[in-house]
Amino acid sequence: MKGPRPAKTIREHSGVRGYAIALLLTTAALWVTVGLSLVQARPYAAPLAAIILSAWFGGFRPALLSLTLGIAGVNAYLALTAPAGWGLAQFTQAAVFTGIAALITAFARAREASSREARRQGARLEAMFGQASLGMSLLSLDGRLTRVNQRMADIIGRSIDESVGLTCEQITHPDDWPSHARLIEKVAGGALNEIAVDKRSHCAVSIFNALRPEDVSR
Repeated sequence: MKGPRPAKTIREHSGVRGYAIALLLTTAALWVTVGLSLVQARPYAAPLAAIILSAWFGGFRPALLSLTLGIAGVNAYLALTAPAGWGLAQFTQAAVFTGIAALITAFARAREASSREARRQGARLEAMFGQASLGMSLLSLDGRLTRVNQRMADIIGRSIDESVGLTCEQITHPDDWPSHARLIEKVAGGALNEIAVDKRSHCAVSIFNALRPEDVSR
């Protein structure tokens, strides 16, 4: 049975796919520009659309490839077909096109950087959650455990898989549950941000609301 592919291999395949998309879109845009008289009046419109799509589906480098191919192809076409050759009007169009395309590729680069940072932060939080020496769990608004780390499972006395799906009531002493339930409802409703209670299993439990107030109201 094959295991999951390494993240590096997945990224490499994604990069190749992005370049292929950019090449295909730019080629199609240049073909439309040359072949359709309706588009020839605005020769940079189709290549600009190709850059936008390349940036969205491929990212910064594929968008940069599309920009390079687009400006080279359109200007070569204009130099061959313009009655007066490649003049000031064509230069102005090329400058405007390059400026707009550069902004699009810069946006794609910023989006990639933000996505990488989000993945890095997510991996860091995931490691902290799994390796924490304190018992940690995520609760749904109805008080059910949706995720637990190994330390929390040890406190409950079950495996991680067995702990997921349990309710707070199931891991609380029956005599303590009514008071604990009222506090949990206040946290879920947004009336309290955090509570700390002592369990009879000789551990202290802190519960806090990670949702924004507007999310709770919805």
